[in-house]
Amino acid sequence: MTAVFQRSQSQIEEEEEINKALEECLNDIWDHYDQDRNGLLEYKEAKRFLKDVMKESGMEKISSSEIKKAFDDFDSDGSGALSKDEMKVIIRMLTGI
Repeated sequence: MTAVFQRSQSQIEEEEEINKALEECLNDIWDHYDQDRNGLLEYKEAKRFLKDVMKESGMEKISSSEIKKAFDDFDSDGSGALSKDEMKVIIRMLTGI
């Protein structure tokens, strides 16, 4: 029973570390791409972020219409901008965490 608890505690600590790193990553993204400092990434800002990520990671270029579709898919509340919570989904998808 103790081994099960220790493993679970270890998993909890790992998840906490991942969440902390994710928050730091989000803050860095917002510092760099949220040009109007409103706490959201509008389409233009998010498009710049996605293009930079694709370029840096060597991903194949995609069209503006594909970027717009992806933006709309991740903009789960339909606000026309991405919140940090919506961006978390993108980062988790891109990193596999």
